[in-house]
Amino acid sequence: MKRYPLKEIKSLINKIAKEHIIECYMNKDLNYNQLLILKYLFEHEKEEVHQKDFERILNVRKSTVSGILDTMEKNKIINRVSSSIDTRGKIVKLSSSSKKHKNEFLKSLDKIEDKLTEGIEKEKLDTFFEVIAKMKNNIKKEGK
Repeated sequence: MKRYPLKEIKSLINKIAKEHIIECYMNKDLNYNQLLILKYLFEHEKEEVHQKDFERILNVRKSTVSGILDTMEKNKIINRVSSSIDTRGKIVKLSSSSKKHKNEFLKSLDKIEDKLTEGIEKEKLDTFFEVIAKMKNNIKKEGK
């Protein structure tokens, strides 16, 4: 029986999102893209992060990023302000309530990572990351 890596990757992401991704972050359910945005903002808290950066990071269209950020702003997870350099551009910042939950959020992510890798030998994890890197490289080559 043929196995499909893409199907398995998507299934894993869905399972993680459904069962483990910070089910109740600030009493809001987060989807996978929102989780990635929040994680990125926490990791780059001291930097100026622009809305257009997420198009590249998430590899999605401008309209998709805008919709995701609209929802996050409505849920008081982020704030968007006009850039002083380019008034057409928006800077994305963590809301004050999100900043209060930073440690809880990052601990939850660590817990998920630990759960995912539980019982897997270091050598097998190294192989996993090598295979993922090779797959990403294969996709990159196809896109050129």
